[in-house]
Amino acid sequence: MLSKFHARAEALPKTLEEAMADPRAIVVTSLTSPFDIVDVNEAWVGLCGYERNEALHQNLGKLLQGPDTNADATKTMVSQLQQEHFAESMITNYTKQGRRFRNRVQAGLLSDDKGQTKYFVGVLEEIFDQEGGKMAM
Repeated sequence: MLSKFHARAEALPKTLEEAMADPRAIVVTSLTSPFDIVDVNEAWVGLCGYERNEALHQNLGKLLQGPDTNADATKTMVSQLQQEHFAESMITNYTKQGRRFRNRVQAGLLSDDKGQTKYFVGVLEEIFDQEGGKMAM
C-alpha cells in the first residue's frame, strides 16, 4: 500500500512528454538554482499569463513571485524537493498581468527516455474558496 506521500508523488508526470500533455498547469525547470524554465504547457500559460516563448529560460521565482510570496515557504519547498524528490506547498504567485493568486504546488522529478533524472516538474493548482471564488489573501 502506498503512503499518502508516495501516492501524491505518483500523480506527477514522469516524463517531459507526459508533462506537456497533462491537462493541469505544468512547469518544467532545470535541476539546479536558479531553476530556469525548460518548458510549460498550455494550462500553465492560461493560468500564469506568460506565453511559452516568454517563459522559456526565465528564472521561475522571478517570473511568478511578488510582494506576498512567502520566500521561506519557497525555500523550504526547494530544500524538501532536493532531499526527498517530492514537495508540496501553498504559495502566493502573480500572473504576468499582476493578478495575485494562491496555488497549491506539487513538485517532483522528471526523467528522460533512459530513466535519467533531467528536470524538476511543478504542478500548479489555483485554490478557490468554498463558494468557488478566488481565494482571499
